Amino acid sequence: MSIIPSIFGGRRSSIFDPFSLDIWDPFREFPIPSSSDLSNETSALVNARVDWKETPEAHIFKADLPGIKKEELKVEVEDGNVLQIFGERNVEKEDKNDKWHRVERSSGRFTRRFRLPENAKMEEVKAAMENGVLTITVPKTEAKKTDVKSVEIKSLESYIQVLIDVLTAETRQNRVTPLVSVYEESCYRKISSEFL
Repeated sequence: MSIIPSIFGGRRSSIFDPFSLDIWDPFREFPIPSSSDLSNETSALVNARVDWKETPEAHIFKADLPGIKKEELKVEVEDGNVLQIFGERNVEKEDKNDKWHRVERSSGRFTRRFRLPENAKMEEVKAAMENGVLTITVPKTEAKKTDVKSVEIKSLESYIQVLIDVLTAETRQNRVTPLVSVYEESCYRKISSEFL
């Protein structure tokens, strides 16, 4: 049995090992928290964890915010497509007759921002708070259906014939000089002899 603490900061615990039980630390009960304790406490509030899931119908955000009332939260849309979540947990009012033994719950403010894609309907954002979980739903616009036009695949001969017909028609209307028509005819004969 080892009485040396592990390198990961904790002692091995076993009910059969009397040396593995935590030893009383007088400084741990001290009313002033260390800087590492402060950073751990405030980080839970400042870095509120948020999940963002995209479904075919909507973007869904879920944030675990235990101990925060819905009146202490604010959800806003900024710059058209930025979703902002603000929260503030207030300090409990102290009574002079109260004696505190430990203060571990944090208070303070947090802000989280998310830039949503263009398919988000920001004017239809909905938020709900239940059991310490904030759920924000941002519906999505329907995907635009693209116009599909099928193109007929023709043989090279028929494609060249269409070009000749167009140029011949333009020549008759004096839009193109007859020289172009003569040149086109010679090209047609050359291509036809090579490919046909």
